[in-house]
Amino acid sequence: MKATIFVEEAELAATTHPDVRERLSKSLDFLPGQVRLMEGTIIEIIISEAQNEVRDSQRCGFDIIPYRVVMKTGFQTPDSQRLSVEDAFNDRITDFIELELAVHPSL
Repeated sequence: MKATIFVEEAELAATTHPDVRERLSKSLDFLPGQVRLMEGTIIEIIISEAQNEVRDSQRCGFDIIPYRVVMKTGFQTPDSQRLSVEDAFNDRITDFIELELAVHPSL
């Protein structure tokens, strides 16, 4: 994302075409908010429970136990708190919608 900002800023500086400038300006208004959202997002693998899931995943050379622990105990936040997967998902969706509305009030 940050690289995209750099590239689009360079493109904006290099072009005089009004339509391209408008598109790039709108994108550059939006991208910093996306960067903030991504930087504040905990990314984890969600693995649904299934019969023999641990054994089956080990056959494929993948250890899902650490991911299952996160599913059961929740995410650790930067301030060392635990946040359930459900609460984390709901909170992030709310943050994303609020960010989208702030950047694109017409939505």
